[in-house]
Amino acid sequence: MAEANRISEGSSNGFLKLTVAFCLGAAIAFAVARTGTSKVTSPQSVVSTSTSTNTVTKIADKPWGDLEVTSIPFENSEEVFLDRADRLKKPQWVFEPATVEQVQQFLQTVDLTENQKRNLLATNAWSVQASNCTIRPSEELVLNLSRSAREKIYGALGQCSSNYAQCFPFRFPPNRFEQRFANSGLSAESVQFVRNLCYTNDGLLSFCDVGLASAKLKPSEFDGLIRVLYSVPTVRLRLRVHPDSDINQLVSYWGRGGREKRVRPMLESLARLPGGDTVAIAYLLPGAARLRLFTFPDTERDPKEGRE
Repeated sequence: MAEANRISEGSSNGFLKLTVAFCLGAAIAFAVARTGTSKVTSPQSVVSTSTSTNTVTKIADKPWGDLEVTSIPFENSEEVFLDRADRLKKPQWVFEPATVEQVQQFLQTVDLTENQKRNLLATNAWSVQASNCTIRPSEELVLNLSRSAREKIYGALGQCSSNYAQCFPFRFPPNRFEQRFANSGLSAESVQFVRNLCYTNDGLLSFCDVGLASAKLKPSEFDGLIRVLYSVPTVRLRLRVHPDSDINQLVSYWGRGGREKRVRPMLESLARLPGGDTVAIAYLLPGAARLRLFTFPDTERDPKEGRE
């Protein structure tokens, strides 16, 4: 995000307009692929076809033209699970700022069993500091939390930076959860196990109990889970140009920022082919944007980039 901001600050007004316009088109395309819907409201028309590994969605709309969208899982194998130490810590809940009385009152409002409540309220096992209270629940207790209890407790823990896992949970659209695990190597039972550990936050399924999963899943399945968690749902966009496409309108959209003469020859050439053809959206973007497509932050150069 910081890198994008630096680019924007030094860009021309034309480049900014192109960036906004492209984001609009890409956002619509990604929204369709992300939600799994087969049709969106007018003026867009969408046709989806499925392959063994990818879903290709065609979006016909003006002014950006006829976009073909392929959903792909995108992962950086060299930088997977760099936060292993933080993710695999034993359960530890830090309530901060909070007094013993405030934490006790909070836990009384959570949907816990009597046994869970008794264990968590045993203050002699807490670590109490001037401004915080730390509870170390057993793995069994965390494993058996109800979804509403997990949602309420983890929501509170996420407000404190000491709770790394709850501050940075992995998120899934509810209607895309099983699809994300389709080729993960996890059994149906293991996928359900992971889903049972999820809770709802801002309308998304959130998961942060990686340590529990490590203890309960087979090593091969845990490796599959990590690949799913650290891959990024990504779309590959191509523009289909038909013989009867409005080339002037396409040039006006994709050539903004003084780049009309660069994109027109390609678009006109595609329109002259029998039946037309496609071109990768990357070809139509300004150089700065094109160089950043399908790339990950360089955390070796700047460790903060990954977090940003």
